[in-house]
Amino acid sequence: MDNPYQASATSAGAVAPPGVSYFKNPALLTLATRIFLGLGILTSLCAGALALHEISLMGEYSATDSLDDIYDQMIIPIMLLGLVQSVAVFGSFVVIAMWIYRMAWNARYFAGASHMEYTPGWAVGWYFIPIATLWKPYQAMKEIWRASDDPAHMRLVSIPFWLPLWWCLWLVNNILSNVSARLTFRAEIISEGMLANRISILVEAVNIVLCLVFLAIVNRLSRMQWHQQSLRQAQAVA
Repeated sequence: MDNPYQASATSAGAVAPPGVSYFKNPALLTLATRIFLGLGILTSLCAGALALHEISLMGEYSATDSLDDIYDQMIIPIMLLGLVQSVAVFGSFVVIAMWIYRMAWNARYFAGASHMEYTPGWAVGWYFIPIATLWKPYQAMKEIWRASDDPAHMRLVSIPFWLPLWWCLWLVNNILSNVSARLTFRAEIISEGMLANRISILVEAVNIVLCLVFLAIVNRLSRMQWHQQSLRQAQAVA
C-alpha cells in the first residue's frame, strides 16, 4: 500500500501542480496574524469605551438636541481612534489574507491538487466576489482544515463547531458594521446618535468574539500543519 505521507518526487509531481510541491513555513505569518488579532481586540475595547462615553455625554442633553456639541468635545479622540482602527483593519486585511493563502498552499501540498477544489489564490479571492463571498470563503477554509488535519482521509474529517461559529460571526459583524456606519453618518440629533453608539458597541462586542474565535482557529490550524509536515519529514527519513 502506498504511503500517503511519502514525500517522493514522483508522488508530488503526480498530485501537485508546479509551484505547490513543497511546504511553506507559516510561523512568521501566524505570529503576525496573532498580533493583528490582538490589536483588533484592543481597538474594539477602546472603541466600545469611547461609544459608552459618548452615550454618557448625550444623556446630559435633550433627545432632540443637535449632536454638534458632542462632536466638538469628542473630535480629537474620535479622529485618533479612527486612525488607529484604519491601520489595524488594513494591516489585518493584508496579513490574514497572506496567512490564508499560506495555509491553503500547505493544505494543497499535503492533500494534492487533485483532491482540492480551491486554489490558494481563490481561497483569498472569493472574499472579493459579490454574493459568492457569503459562502465560498467558508467552504475554502473547511477544505484547508480537512487537508491539514488528515490529508489521506480529508473527506471523513469532521469540522469543529468554532469554524461555522467564526463564519457566522464574520457575516453578522459585516452586517452590523454596515448598519452602524449608516446610522452614524445619518445621525443629526441626540436620540439618533445614542442609537448609533449602541449599535457600535454591539459591533465591537461581536468583533472581539470574532477575533478570539479566529485566533483559536489560527493556533489550531498552524499546529495541524506543523504536525503534518513533521510526519512527512519522518517518512522521508525512514
